[in-house]
Amino acid sequence: MKQGRRMLLLLLLMLLCAGSKDCMAAKKPELSSRQYLLQMGKSVRLRLKGDRAIQWKTSNPAVATVQNGKINTNSCGTAWITCTGKNKKTYSCLIRVVGQKKTEEKQTYRVAHRGYSFRAPENTMASFLLAADKGYQYIECDIQFTKDNVPVILHDARVDRTSNGHGRADKYTYAQLRKLDAGSWKSSKYAGEKIPSLQEVLRYCVQKDVIPYLELKNGSGLTKAKFRKVYKMVQESGLQNRVVWISFNFQYLKWVKEMDPVAEIGYIPKSESVEAMVQKAEKLKSGKNRVFLCIKRAKVSAKILESCKQKGIGVSVRNINSEKTWKGLDAYCMSAIGNGF
Repeated sequence: MKQGRRMLLLLLLMLLCAGSKDCMAAKKPELSSRQYLLQMGKSVRLRLKGDRAIQWKTSNPAVATVQNGKINTNSCGTAWITCTGKNKKTYSCLIRVVGQKKTEEKQTYRVAHRGYSFRAPENTMASFLLAADKGYQYIECDIQFTKDNVPVILHDARVDRTSNGHGRADKYTYAQLRKLDAGSWKSSKYAGEKIPSLQEVLRYCVQKDVIPYLELKNGSGLTKAKFRKVYKMVQESGLQNRVVWISFNFQYLKWVKEMDPVAEIGYIPKSESVEAMVQKAEKLKSGKNRVFLCIKRAKVSAKILESCKQKGIGVSVRNINSEKTWKGLDAYCMSAIGNGF
């Protein structure tokens, strides 16, 4: 009987010990988040887990201030928030602040296809900057890779059509690609315009409070490892919760869903039946994300709209190049992609 009591007491002691902080393996201290993308005027609470915070500092009080872990945003830009723990180690969190999200007068928002490419050379910084000046909140751009695996913004696999170079982009190093003139073909006004890197465009999107539609191109030599690199760059920019991923390649979009179950995904169908395209879109749903079909204006039918409505799939319409056509779209259409209007 006594032995049974001893065993019971020993078991209770073991359970108490297992739940105590002294008996648990010490967890490595870390901040509750390493980065935030916030709209101007918003606040967020940052916590140091696994240690006691002694001091909080901001690298840029004009952008964001911090007091006892509470971060208040003041203006657009970036700031590093650092916390010093009782262990005298410091931990950092990157804060990116963008302007208040604007709203279009019409529910169907506009997307600048390869930037404002009606006037400026497509997929260049000049085109993207002009799109922002024209009031576009969204830009569409295409990703290719250089010989040294740098993601760049270029529609074709070859550079011939939109630069003074020749051959495939993946036969050039990034340094070689930057020497090409990507503007003169459009107008002498844009002579010397460069083929931008993805990183350059992501920085622009943060600075201008613009949301990118990133197209993962067929024929770009994209592999899962290369996609991870692209996704990491988006993550580090702080845009992972805003970026929209689109592609003709269903497999690429499955990688997106696998990597980020909350990512917004748009499938661009080719010559498929309505049933087939809707079925593919459904397979891209995670229960947490938004999925849509990106369809040419001439192909948008009552059947497609009704099928998408029934399945909770959005519709984005391509080849919209006038305000009249844009305003004439069915109210269910979420976005209109065009070269500038």
